Amino acid sequence: MTPQLLGTIGLYLSAVISTAGFLGFVMLARFWSSRGGWHVFWYMLMISWVLDLSSLAHFADPPWFVWLRVATFAVGMPFVLAWRNWIIFDLQLRSRKSGAYRSRRHPQGGGMDG
Repeated sequence: MTPQLLGTIGLYLSAVISTAGFLGFVMLARFWSSRGGWHVFWYMLMISWVLDLSSLAHFADPPWFVWLRVATFAVGMPFVLAWRNWIIFDLQLRSRKSGAYRSRRHPQGGGMDG
């Protein structure tokens, strides 16, 4: 078994796992009821989409497929990653303002350094 074949098998397996996880999430979770749920929806979709596109590219690569990949990597993925960063930083700033990181033993700061 060559490293290339092993990597290809890993790609296909990852695509199947991520797509199954995304479909399970869509069918079972009430993602539409919260900002975090919508984010998880789009993040899981993009991971599955990228892995699926990479897997399908091994079988065929027509010109329209190239443009689909361009749209995915030039628009979809940057937008979802920027959104993810904004949510993470927004949550960090909100939790610091509310004191969520303060330790019970150290009311003036959190953990070992504060």
